[in-house]
Amino acid sequence: MALLIADLDDFKQVNDTLGHTAGDSVLRQAARVLSENARQVDIVARYGGEEFAVILPDATRDAAKTAADRMLWTISRHRFATGSDATPWWNLTISIGGALYPDDAKSRAELLDRADRVALYAAKRSGKNRVVLWSDTTPSE
Repeated sequence: MALLIADLDDFKQVNDTLGHTAGDSVLRQAARVLSENARQVDIVARYGGEEFAVILPDATRDAAKTAADRMLWTISRHRFATGSDATPWWNLTISIGGALYPDDAKSRAELLDRADRVALYAAKRSGKNRVVLWSDTTPSE
């Protein structure tokens, strides 16, 4: 299985500019876009704040990368309705980190750590709006 952790880039600007009601609406829309771009067997859940966890059962590394790339592409092109007359639409990007079990991790805690703390943060540090799998953060042997 693969675990993707997705974080909406610079989401704080939505809440700071438009308020939390608009931010909540944008989060619901992002969840819908992510769900619509996942397979029926995949699980998309809000992980916390503006982060989402996506569990992809029976996914290969290539399938996980393809799914994450599709989600990134779709989010970056989606116009999020804000409900605000002054700013009716908002564009967002998303950073995604991922890891596979049992290839990259031997426990749930290790899988989460490698997808979130290692791969997602690598995506954020390297410029945001990108997908990084844990295997991309480690030297090849």
